[in-house]
Amino acid sequence: MSGNPETIRCLVDFNPRVLELTHLDTSVILGADKLDKSPLEYAANYGDESTFMLLLPFYTSESANDFRSRAFLAALAGGKLDILKYQLSQGEVAHYNYFLEATKAGFYAAVYLLASYGSEIDNPDVTGESALMIAAREGWNKILKFMVKNGGDLESKDANGQTALALAVKTGNDEGVQVLLQAGAWPEGSINGHTLVVYAASQGRVEIVRLLLHRCVDPYEAVLAAVKKEATGLLEKLSQWGVLPTYLSPDQRQNLVEAAKEAGQSSILDTLESLGD
Repeated sequence: MSGNPETIRCLVDFNPRVLELTHLDTSVILGADKLDKSPLEYAANYGDESTFMLLLPFYTSESANDFRSRAFLAALAGGKLDILKYQLSQGEVAHYNYFLEATKAGFYAAVYLLASYGSEIDNPDVTGESALMIAAREGWNKILKFMVKNGGDLESKDANGQTALALAVKTGNDEGVQVLLQAGAWPEGSINGHTLVVYAASQGRVEIVRLLLHRCVDPYEAVLAAVKKEATGLLEKLSQWGVLPTYLSPDQRQNLVEAAKEAGQSSILDTLESLGD
């Protein structure tokens, strides 16, 4: 099997046995080649819609489920929206794994299409990774907004116990963090044993720290993390926002000064010591 669309078309047009059968044994006649690909998958991969439409009726038996699924995934990977639409219109079930793959590819039109055909927004396997997590992690924020709007579970966790918000914080997805917080995501999660705001502060992610503090997260640990990492830019922003010294007690301010001395962060000592004035 060369994979050439013209070859595929000829296979169907001129194979008398194919035309005569009412129940095609696809595993014999239109099965996989030595590359483990079927003619249907080749047609999907090449985006040859006319050939795909010609072949699909020969893959209706239960034994052809895998061929149809692989063809659908090939169309997804190649961004072949018309083929996806046609296959769904012919009864292909909008499985959640398709929804996951569309999300991983950042293929918004396919995500929307699959949802319109009944795909679940949340992973039926509660222990598995959800499309919402993937969108948050990869920065596919248009998809993320769509899933949030359609009731995606904000607090489901992956195998590492991380929520979509934690993944957005971890990857520095500022817009994703904002979307999730505005939707009501809990801001007190953790990454590697640290609170989200502490992790963001330790990475110098100013905007994410601001967003989390806006949700009334305790600022002290975030400021301490910024001191230890010598994140002077973040400390300046915290001062501008009124976090320093307004929301810190005298004891907390003194602890920060001592932490800076211990870490050898002389460049920020003057700023911290001035907070006690």
